[in-house]
Amino acid sequence: MCFDFDELVSNYGTKTAVIVEGEKFNYDELAQYARELLKQYSFKKKYIVLIADESLLFIAQFIATHYAKRVPVVISKHDVDRIDKILLRVANQWQFITDHDNNDNDQQYNDNNYLFCGATSGTTGTPKIYQRNWQSWQRGFEICNEIYKLDEYCFLTTTSPMSTSLGMHTLLLSLYLGKAFQIFNKSSKQTSGIKTLLFTVPTYLSSGIKYELNYHNILGVVSCGGELSNQLVAKWRAQHPQIKLYELYGSSETSLVAWQLLNRGKKDGCVGQLFPDVNVSFTNNEELIVQSPYLFSGYIGDDFRNSVITDDVGTLQNNLLFIHARKSDVINHGGNKVYPSEIEKYLQKYLNEVVVFGAPNVIYGENIIVMTTTHLIDTEKLDKILANFLPAYKLPSKYISVDKIPKTDNNKISRQQILYLYEQGKIQ
Repeated sequence: MCFDFDELVSNYGTKTAVIVEGEKFNYDELAQYARELLKQYSFKKKYIVLIADESLLFIAQFIATHYAKRVPVVISKHDVDRIDKILLRVANQWQFITDHDNNDNDQQYNDNNYLFCGATSGTTGTPKIYQRNWQSWQRGFEICNEIYKLDEYCFLTTTSPMSTSLGMHTLLLSLYLGKAFQIFNKSSKQTSGIKTLLFTVPTYLSSGIKYELNYHNILGVVSCGGELSNQLVAKWRAQHPQIKLYELYGSSETSLVAWQLLNRGKKDGCVGQLFPDVNVSFTNNEELIVQSPYLFSGYIGDDFRNSVITDDVGTLQNNLLFIHARKSDVINHGGNKVYPSEIEKYLQKYLNEVVVFGAPNVIYGENIIVMTTTHLIDTEKLDKILANFLPAYKLPSKYISVDKIPKTDNNKISRQQILYLYEQGKIQ
């Protein structure tokens, strides 16, 4: 089963499909725009690289690539310089959509079952190109429609770039259900009087508290791409009691894994109940293994996978999934496992933004470092407070004050990136 935009056009026709800066484009107009691009571009290779941005052009390019029976490869502008390395496994099989080739040898790829290929966030290393088929997301869209009660909303929007899995998921979910996808622009007002559901990440909710961001017309929020702390949930809900707040746990590879409605707060480390038809198990090191109909189709050049071993360490308790840390983020201090979230949840009560990470040490293996945007820190007082809840080996080795917590291009926190900056002396 392949993605067929013309089927959506036949269902929704003159309904609004996309809104850009207040200007509306319906499904018929979007299809016509994509057909025009189909004539303008030279589709010669199997994989067509699209540099994603938040524009009508990008959306039309994505649809035009499907009209050409090719596979869209969606990347950010930051990946352009390393695209040869990222697509090494399909060398000579790809082109940028704007590449022109007058060769008449126009090979067809009618066996294309892929919806698109996208780049992982790269928070644990070099980005990988994952393959996503239409059937896995279509089934997930039906589940999202039921769980998030999407009949209550007219618009869907996201703060995440179109180069991310969350950005693409929100766009295609909206188009599939006949909603209007509003391209998000924090510097402009969202269309007035329309019931909107926002897909976002925890760092945006956190900045919303700090900068009092406008949630005008937003009646529901789905947060994913990182676990929400119970402190952040409590603060955000105090500001926006009228807005439904959901947490979605998943990744580019696993898509939908667990969810919960957070109108009454949350338990530490809990990411909610499993989505329908999701099965989880754990390795001997407590790494989460996911089996479900929503999985990706392997990395580019690989075969389909029946299960995914994630980088997350967790447990299943009373049908609720708990995530303790990324395996790569677990700190080895004196031979003891230390989860950063264990320390962060206590410090968040006394400090502003907090990130705990491990830094190599010849004696202890790794030191426990606390980074915070709070500048006047009484470390002695904090250590005494932490000692009431944590054993001595989990107490921080060092506190660092910064003006801003470093984040990735996708607005996520990467402890590996922070460690790199710390070791390079770029964090004072």
